[in-house]
Order: sequence, then C-alpha cells, then structure tokens
Amino acid sequence: MQFPVTGMVIQGPEGSESLTLQNPIGSGAFGVVFKAVDADGRSFAVKFPQIVPFSNGTELQAFLNEVQAAIKIFHPNVLQVFMVSAEFENTPPYLVLEYAEGGTLLDRLNAAGSEPLSIEIVLDWTNQLVAGIAAINEKVLHRDLKPDNVLFVGDVPKVSDFGLAKLIGAATRSKTFKGGQHMYYMAPEGWLGEKNAIQIDMYSMGIVLYELASLDFPYIRPSDPSDVHALRNMHLSQVPKPLRQIRPDLPPKFCDMVSRLLEKRPQDRYQTWGEVEVVLNSIGGESEPPKSGRRAAIANLVSTMQEKHEAATREELKRQNAAEQKKLERTVDQFSRDRLTERLMQVVKAFNLESQSVKIDVSSRSPDRQFLKIPYGRKVDIEYFEFDPIELRDRGSARYGGAITDADGCGFNLLLLRKSDDDIYGEWCVCRIRPGAFSGKALRPGCSSIAFGPDKMEEIEISLRAIHVWSVDLYEDVECEFLQLLQEFTQPKGSL
Repeated sequence: MQFPVTGMVIQGPEGSESLTLQNPIGSGAFGVVFKAVDADGRSFAVKFPQIVPFSNGTELQAFLNEVQAAIKIFHPNVLQVFMVSAEFENTPPYLVLEYAEGGTLLDRLNAAGSEPLSIEIVLDWTNQLVAGIAAINEKVLHRDLKPDNVLFVGDVPKVSDFGLAKLIGAATRSKTFKGGQHMYYMAPEGWLGEKNAIQIDMYSMGIVLYELASLDFPYIRPSDPSDVHALRNMHLSQVPKPLRQIRPDLPPKFCDMVSRLLEKRPQDRYQTWGEVEVVLNSIGGESEPPKSGRRAAIANLVSTMQEKHEAATREELKRQNAAEQKKLERTVDQFSRDRLTERLMQVVKAFNLESQSVKIDVSSRSPDRQFLKIPYGRKVDIEYFEFDPIELRDRGSARYGGAITDADGCGFNLLLLRKSDDDIYGEWCVCRIRPGAFSGKALRPGCSSIAFGPDKMEEIEISLRAIHVWSVDLYEDVECEFLQLLQEFTQPKGSL
C-alpha cells in the first residue's frame, strides 16, 4: 500500500478525475491532511485517517457508514465532505473535503490575545456555529466539538470532523473515552459512559462558545493536563466561572444560554437546537440597553435568581462529589476487608488441617461479621465497621477497621492504616488496648487486651497523643496476633 506523500495523484470527486497532493496542512490523532488541487486548479483538503482503526472489515464499514451520513449534510456552516474512498488497493482510505484556507477557531482565539472579540463577532459566529451543529445533529452526533474543529472559509466558520470521532477511540484507545471525545470538552455523561444524545454536543458547544466570548476556559484546569481523574472531576463537579462577570458587556440572555448548555445533567440543557436558536434570535446584535424602572427590577430579580441557581448548583455538586467519594472509599475499604478476612481464615484453615480431632467452626451473617467457635473455649466475634477518621501520629490515619473479641469484649481492634492520600488500599494492623499505668483500672484475669467499638475509636487517637487512661500498642503482623488471640481464647475465662 502506498502511503500519502506530496506529489501523489489520487482519484478525486465527481468532476475532478484526479487530485495531486501538495503540502501537508495538518495532522493529529485522526491522521494527516493534505492540500490537493485538481487539473483546473481548484483546492481541496484530503484527509487520510490512521490505518490502525481499519484492522478489520467491521471497522472499515463503520467508517464508511459515518462518512456516508456526513456527505448528505449540506449547510453553509458545515465543512463539505465531497467523497470517501476505500476502493483502491494501493491507496489507504481517504476523504475529500472542502478546503478551508482561513485556519481554525483556535487560531483566531489565540491571535486575539487578551483583547476580547466584539459582541457583534461573538453573536455572529455563535449563530453560524449553532446553525451548523443543528444541521449535523439532524444526521449524526459530532462527538468531538472543539475550537480546532471549527474551520474558516474566508470569515465564515464551518464545523468539521463531525461523526468521525469514534475512529480516534480505536486508534488511541488508552487516551480517549466513549466516542473518542477530547477530554477538555467531554460532557459528564460521556465520562459516565451513559447513552449519547445531541445534548453531548450541546455541552461541548457550550465550552466553545464560552471560550469564544471570554477567551478563557470555563473551568479551572488541572495542573497536570494528563491527569484523567482530575479532568473527570473537573467536568463532574466544577461550576463554570460566571461568564457575566468576565464579560459584563455581553447580553444577559447570551450568558444564560451558555450557562444552560453547560448544565451537568443532559435533561437540564436544551432539548433541541431550535430552542437555542429562538434565544439567539431574541438577543439581537448588540448588548441590551440600560434598564430603568420595572425592567431594571426584573433584571435584578433575574440576576439574583441566577446567582442563587449557581450557588445551589455548587452545593449540589459538592454533595454529589462527596457521595461519590464516599462510595469509592467504601468500595475500597470493603475490598481490603475481604482480603484481610481471607488472611484470617487461612490461619483458621491451617489450624483445622493440623488438628485431627477438634475444629474451629466458622459462620457468617454478612461480609462484615464472622463468628468462630473454638473447641473447649470461647465464641469469637469478628466485626468490621466505619468510624470517624483518626490520626495515629506517624503511622497514618484510619477511617475503617474492626474488632476481634469474645463475649466480654476481650480481644483487639483492627485498623486499616493509610499513610497518605495516595495510599488508596492501606495496610492492616492490630491495635491492642490496655489500662494505662495511672488509670487505676485492670483487665480481668485471662484477658490480655480489649477492643473499642466504632463510637470510641477516637480514644485510640487520644491515647497515642498523650498520657491517657488507656495504653495503646500497634502491631503489624496481623496473623501472628490473631493466632496468639486464638490461643488465649482456648483457655477458660479467668486463667492465662
């Protein structure tokens, strides 16, 4: 197969029997783009996708289906796709597109520097971009809206690369998500793997229009642009910086429209692009004149309600983020719990294999609760629970643990210690609690230490910080301490 190079001649669209590739004009995750001319000197853009996505016939057919849908879209604000070719044995698949000599929207935003675009330009380009994406969404989802994919023919913006982003996902699967969408422009439902509808393009367009109007990004970007978790949280939990504060000269209706496009829940955005166009048509070409009297009062009320909406949204996002974090913590804790239970049961299994005549019986009511019956000894309760986080000096912190005790509370605590926020899974240790030297208390005979319940775990933190009623010792070898406790529990109460 001959790979594309300058000077290569390929089949062109109807009316242009051959195209000659000139210089490359762009490249990226999708592939490489060449400028090309026909025999009459007319210019075209020829896009060669990466070969990787077309490893089998199914993927090639998906590509052809997407492009065939794109070819049927005719709109002055959509970059025209003239043809797709996958029929020539010596040539990789390619698309012939309308040539846009005016660069990208990203180029124009960068060229603006710190000087914001005029309201007239913002509204003009917004109307054209909305009209273009509305035409596209009648046939396909774009899935990869961003300033790089808005091209200019003269001063006319045209949406490009629509319906093709799924191919990026096949070529760069480790760095992209559902639909191959750019992570800075992907809607929350894209991150959550939910079903895509036109609202996913509305969210991306909302970010593009925000940048067009403000020359700024609506969210605080993570310091590490490759931090996928931080990017996900940015879209799921951050509230956009108020556009009205950055550009107070913009029409309030425009700011409200962009804000609604950026709502986290798809159902809170517009349901059709027609609704967006109605809002844009009601704005006009300039910012609204100063208000007085009743109109000013209404405007103030709208502004107040908008601020309350944004505040309520922030609180709801905080709540959702906290609930999501708590769910993640509980899942990780339960995983660590199950691994520890396996380790403890291995000790019991080893005992039962060694003993010919007596066995330790194990029963369970739930993953958080196991019961052991020691022959000629005591009943043992293994229980796991959450508690308010405690700090254990240089040993780390704990929010989850448990207790192994007999009916009188003799035994020890289990603590899942984490030395840092990055220590996701933590390490288990044994915490033995005994009366302090000056407490005036004593353990009953046959009881070497006791355990606290979830409501008294802070006593452990206090005991490690200063002289206290209780003395606390931590041990890393959980299996060894568990075996010693089992040996202790084989003795009748009141003896050692």
